[in-house]
Amino acid sequence: MKASNTVRPYSLALTKDHYHYSPRPKHLDAKKLMKLLGSSFDPFWMSVKSRRGNKSHEGLTLLNRDLAAGAMRSRRKLWQESQRLDVAISPAGGAQGNVTEAARAQWRQRLVEVASCPLTSWWVDLGAVFWP
Repeated sequence: MKASNTVRPYSLALTKDHYHYSPRPKHLDAKKLMKLLGSSFDPFWMSVKSRRGNKSHEGLTLLNRDLAAGAMRSRRKLWQESQRLDVAISPAGGAQGNVTEAARAQWRQRLVEVASCPLTSWWVDLGAVFWP
């Protein structure tokens, strides 16, 4: 196998049918679980509620919108700064004064694209893997 291959060393099944060791319904008693965990239970990382009843993931879309709005403000600021630049752009072998405004706008757009780093991500619900 070559190092350049993009083969993942493992695959994580996303359906709960693939997990033979998942607890059965009779093992899901919250009182018994709390008794077994005792002081090891950390409510910051753990929950006895089903993830469907858990409201902790509701703010994710709002957070993503806030991040997108911040990225747009940053790009807008970069665009405004690029318009303030007084750089004479010359085509290969040409004089500096005969560049169209469209060419300058295209150069500014490219400058903003290079200066900003877009972040793309997606959400994959792995709850079925970790919560029975």
